[in-house]
Amino acid sequence: MDCPIAAFGGIDDQDVSLEDLAAWSEQTTSSSSHQMFPGDHFYLLDGIAPLLKEIARHLDRVPAISGATRQ
Repeated sequence: MDCPIAAFGGIDDQDVSLEDLAAWSEQTTSSSSHQMFPGDHFYLLDGIAPLLKEIARHLDRVPAISGATRQ
């Protein structure tokens, strides 16, 4: 794919490791990043605000698609 990928996970996740998140970089010819948050596989249920803030930060860096508008 030719689009940025941001992968997120929980530090205490027993199923998805930091290496697993980093492997997403192989799926794009664009930039990629990975970030871990406190918690396990369902880390977002305990603290979604930091995740949403990080997603918004990444979306702000993605060039707008011609004709599309962000609301």
